[in-house]
Amino acid sequence: ARMQNTAKLGACLLAACLSTCVGSSRRAPHPSKEVSPRVASPANHRLDVRRTAAIMTAAETASREWAAGGACAVRLLRRAEIWQVASLLDLSFAANQAARSPITAALTRLRLALDVERRTTPWDWCRHQQFVVEDTSTGRLLGFAELWAENAAACGAAEAATPQPVVFNLCVAPAARRRGIARRLLSQCESAAQRWGEGGLFLKVEHDNA
Repeated sequence: ARMQNTAKLGACLLAACLSTCVGSSRRAPHPSKEVSPRVASPANHRLDVRRTAAIMTAAETASREWAAGGACAVRLLRRAEIWQVASLLDLSFAANQAARSPITAALTRLRLALDVERRTTPWDWCRHQQFVVEDTSTGRLLGFAELWAENAAACGAAEAATPQPVVFNLCVAPAARRRGIARRLLSQCESAAQRWGEGGLFLKVEHDNA
């Protein structure tokens, strides 16, 4: 009963944060611009806690179903899929997942969702892409990657703090690995970089994940 109450508290906390931060139609401004905050209508702030919990577990469900095999397609991320991506990132990179409390897990995924959301559908970024791999039979996401090349001074500059074009947040659902999904994401990133006139890619990873 105590664990159930803790889980409910975590879900409620998550819903409250989402209604303020993600439920609106806010778009992230370009770093060089200052934009007055926009206030969304009250209708945009409603969120069903049960629906949120279902979205948060979508990546785990996709992993189990993909184990049997299936067709997939690479495309751009849709804003409504940010929670699925947050779940993928959490499954791929979070440490000590089994030892986390429900509240810690919910807050971690909230942080990841907000990080992805602030780069989704920006105002005037033209050299940034968020790619997903979708299981076409279920509609669930199996992989994700971001490509960034907005800083012209860092493009092709290996000595830059973040050389660009850079691939980051590359992840694949655990049960869908070793099936060429990451390869397809990287191929899509390579094609986009070539369209931008770039001749190579950098991959951003943690030191302990190289």
